Amino acid sequence: MVQQAQPVNQALEDLKEHHRTSTGQSHRKVLMWTFLGTECMFFGSLIATFLIYHNNVASGPDREHAFESLTLVSIMAFVLLASSFTMVLALAAARRGDEKMMRVWLLVTAFFGLFFIGAQGYEFWHFTQEGLTPHASLFGASFMVLTGFHGAHVTLGILWLVSVAALVRLHPKTDHRPIMATMLPKFLGFLSGVPKREPGTAIEARPRHRRFIAFVREQTQAPPPPVLPPDVSVKQFEAHHLAEEKVLNVELVGLYWHFVDIVWVVIFTVVYLFA
Repeated sequence: MVQQAQPVNQALEDLKEHHRTSTGQSHRKVLMWTFLGTECMFFGSLIATFLIYHNNVASGPDREHAFESLTLVSIMAFVLLASSFTMVLALAAARRGDEKMMRVWLLVTAFFGLFFIGAQGYEFWHFTQEGLTPHASLFGASFMVLTGFHGAHVTLGILWLVSVAALVRLHPKTDHRPIMATMLPKFLGFLSGVPKREPGTAIEARPRHRRFIAFVREQTQAPPPPVLPPDVSVKQFEAHHLAEEKVLNVELVGLYWHFVDIVWVVIFTVVYLFA
């Protein structure tokens, strides 16, 4: 049995190119890298704005007084860096098919993110008590906009982590048709205005509907099946591809979370230490 499984697994590995771009990666991963590239430019502009205005203090505390104690911020940085390690453990569990530990490490990562957001909320409250607000000075505005947007990204990452932990199942017990394969054709058919017909009967569509009906048929028809070797069945191929897609979901949230952690390392270094 083991000798028979090895050629099948090798054939399934060879078929990965059917789902990848010319870069060797999936379309979704390429799109995520593109999105993270735009996020680098976004946070780069916010950091540059802070560096320009960090000495512009009209009222409220200046930078030296506001950041005189870095204990809480250092703990926040340590917790967020530790969450990158737990994210790696979650991805490793997903790749080896351990769904239980994958969910455990994803939820631990989300918990670290919640701790960071709670600590950042306390930090903001402490600053407002000292008079450091976005309305006090350009220093306060640039600082809170930068760290506030980073906190919003962490919050989005927490929601994404919890969603992946709740929805991704590496070994589903029953087969389910994707929602887009069932709801999208019905919705597009409703928009086309074509009445329902009995199987085996034809209807004459109005001229203004014909082009849209052609679009509906093109978008909802199943893609052509890949060419499979004789020792690989369609069911084996679909199960293998589904497992790959579920692991990819964990990889995508991991890329996003590592990016958020790297941004905080830059903010901690530039804003709190050396600005």
